[in-house]
Amino acid sequence: MAEREGTSLNQLIVTAVAEKLGASKLYDKLVQNIEDHFLARAMTSVSSFAVGLLSDVGLRTDRAENTVILGTQKSAPSVPKA
Repeated sequence: MAEREGTSLNQLIVTAVAEKLGASKLYDKLVQNIEDHFLARAMTSVSSFAVGLLSDVGLRTDRAENTVILGTQKSAPSVPKA
């Protein structure tokens, strides 16, 4: 094959490896971008659902402070202990 293309075997191997690595990196980058996109969309949907659920039971949220407002007082979100 190298002889047919007028290059050395070494050049053919180096080119093939470079193409494989480039394709692999492109694939990894595309998968990461798709995963990031779907994660962002999922988090937006979950957040919207949670806000709707809280409003259904008479609570409000303060997104700037990441708190739930109970009547006139704010309650910090509970943090599970490790």
